[in-house]
Amino acid sequence: MIAILQPLIPHYRTAFFERLGDELDMDIYCYLPESAHSKSGLGKSDINYSIVRNVRGAGVVIYNPFVFLNKKYSVLVLMLHVGHLSTWLLLLTRPFHRKRIILWGHGISIKRYLKETEKPNRLLKWMIALSSGAMFYTTNELNIWKKKFEKKKMVAINNTVAIKDPVLLDNSKAQLRDQLAVKQEIVLILCARFNTLDRRMDLFLEVVKGLDKEKFGFIIIGSGDFKPDFSTFDNVYDFGAVYDAGTKAALFNAADIYFQPAWLGLSVVEAMSYGKPVFTFKRSSTVLQCVEYGYVRDGENGLIFNHPNDLVNKLNQLTSEEITRMGRNAYLYVKQHLQMNNMVNNTLTLMNS
Repeated sequence: MIAILQPLIPHYRTAFFERLGDELDMDIYCYLPESAHSKSGLGKSDINYSIVRNVRGAGVVIYNPFVFLNKKYSVLVLMLHVGHLSTWLLLLTRPFHRKRIILWGHGISIKRYLKETEKPNRLLKWMIALSSGAMFYTTNELNIWKKKFEKKKMVAINNTVAIKDPVLLDNSKAQLRDQLAVKQEIVLILCARFNTLDRRMDLFLEVVKGLDKEKFGFIIIGSGDFKPDFSTFDNVYDFGAVYDAGTKAALFNAADIYFQPAWLGLSVVEAMSYGKPVFTFKRSSTVLQCVEYGYVRDGENGLIFNHPNDLVNKLNQLTSEEITRMGRNAYLYVKQHLQMNNMVNNTLTLMNS
């Protein structure tokens, strides 16, 4: 039997754990209270789990390790997080309890990504060395650690969300825009939780100001403490937080391009599933990108820019044929690489090895 530790189970993880539970006998434990979902702006999953007693503070988590020493568990899936002191204890005592420990995580710091690409974190290296195997979100991070542990059992699960074929509405794009009162010829969409300054909305606003407001429009989905005031822009259509699937489908189908300056995460998967090419800025020390940024292939299923002026100039030259080509490639990338079955099967490959 398998025990899995997570901070919480958000709504977008429901399908993954449901399908994993169809194949495995497992228990799920979380260390954050239920209230953490709403505080994080996340919906709560209806997956069953137990709260493990813990103490948290200053980036350190100490949870009750004896829960995981129950004789019924042969495999523990713990978090690849250097601040989880109880995980260190379970790793160091493996010769005594003899349980297989799989570590699951990004494998890299988002804020120090470029530095750790060249020189991986030493503490993470020690954790992986002590483990039975590791699961990373994407292939890029797996390849970094494969250089250090050629024989270690490790997989990239290709992090995704349950994506059905996009809702293709009977209405044409022109009809949808008419219904939404969106008047511009080219429309970019952003769907995000505005919960961090790292999304770099300052860059987003530079692009808005640099484009012809009669030709380019912007659809905004989402809310949060760091959301800019878009009311002064006649070409920005702010729909706030949208939970209705039909409304969201209409907004995505009305748009041509997905544009998020930084902190690209699972929103990439949703955007590409609607056949929208993803436009963003190049990862740097000041433009932070999550691991799903690696799904964007510059010139194939999206475009990556160095500066807002570069994006503005490209949009002024971009043809509808180029947008359609990249959008088609984005949709195919999701179909080929980012299906939930792939994520589950990649996970099972390691757990059953």
